[in-house]
Amino acid sequence: MPALLPVLAALALAAADPPPSSGTAGSPEPSSPAPAPARPASLLGGASLGAGGAAWMAAAGYPRLTVAYGQGFTDRDDWSALLDVDWAATEAVPAGAWRREILRSDAVHLALRFRLGFYACAGGTWIWDDNRADVGLQLSGGLAFSVDAGPGLFTIAGDVPATWTFRRGTGWILAPLGTLAYEAPVAEDFSLGARIGAGVRAAGGGAPGANASRTLVELLLVATWRIF
Repeated sequence: MPALLPVLAALALAAADPPPSSGTAGSPEPSSPAPAPARPASLLGGASLGAGGAAWMAAAGYPRLTVAYGQGFTDRDDWSALLDVDWAATEAVPAGAWRREILRSDAVHLALRFRLGFYACAGGTWIWDDNRADVGLQLSGGLAFSVDAGPGLFTIAGDVPATWTFRRGTGWILAPLGTLAYEAPVAEDFSLGARIGAGVRAAGGGAPGANASRTLVELLLVATWRIF
């Protein structure tokens, strides 16, 4: 009998403290939360495309049309090639751009960006009567701050394009611009959004529009297609 005491004690403990049940019989297993939607690819915001990422972007509205291709080459750096046309001022800038994401914290992204391109003005006067044909070089630097907002991306950005023109004894154009944008996915790898902006344009020397400053206002619709 003494030899059976340890066995009886173990059985009593098992009956008093049964293993936890995995759920009521017949009840469905609890479902895991749905994964968060992927952030849309953006060439406007502070979030880089990532190493190997690539995307096309098209923007249209007043006063510009833009087509761009972006390619990520590190986790925080990407480059893009673009054609930016200001149809109101008959100006076009084919350019290359570099973006470096300098801050990344959960839903927040901050990037430096630079652009270098060739400037050409056709001299159209249907909106600006002080316009004159010219060519030159344009260098632009700026910051883009983005926050994940719902399924999309909200961006506040500022850029300062500086242009040197070559005709009529050379000239200069300085046109700082601040913008707000929101982009959201509408299908897999495809997003739509809008951008509004305001700024001022000053020029001197022989540059187009050197006699008076211009107030800059823009409203664009933006479409982006993530390739990779």
